[in-house]
Amino acid sequence: MNCFYKMLVNPTDLKFRKRYIIALVLLGCGYLFFFLFPEVASRLTYCPFKTIYHIPCPACGTTRATLLMLQGHWSEALWTNPLALLTHLLILCSALWMLRDVIQGRETFLPAMKKQWKPIYLILLFLLLALNMSWNYYKGL
Repeated sequence: MNCFYKMLVNPTDLKFRKRYIIALVLLGCGYLFFFLFPEVASRLTYCPFKTIYHIPCPACGTTRATLLMLQGHWSEALWTNPLALLTHLLILCSALWMLRDVIQGRETFLPAMKKQWKPIYLILLFLLLALNMSWNYYKGL
């Protein structure tokens, strides 16, 4: 209860807390929209990369995979876009991290995200994206 009292009486922390709370609410609204209105969300798929270059991008199929995950069809979601599961796990971890920052009154999430990545992480990320793009091309997305 003490951390909630500090949250209310410490106005210096209000700025980052407000940003984090807004981000968390918007994130929750996005997932709620996908969950409640899957037929509308499924029509929101548009990929400028694919429109211009006529090949699927690494993120192609993420909306469909998200809708499948929210409906409990995990294997179909992984088939549609394997990186969608990883993306949603990272989103969940980020949301929990921001929530912890709000409760504890410390801003650690954004400073951590602003740090420069080690080159090996960037190379691994690039390889994952390239593999997912190849997978999307193989499936004929």
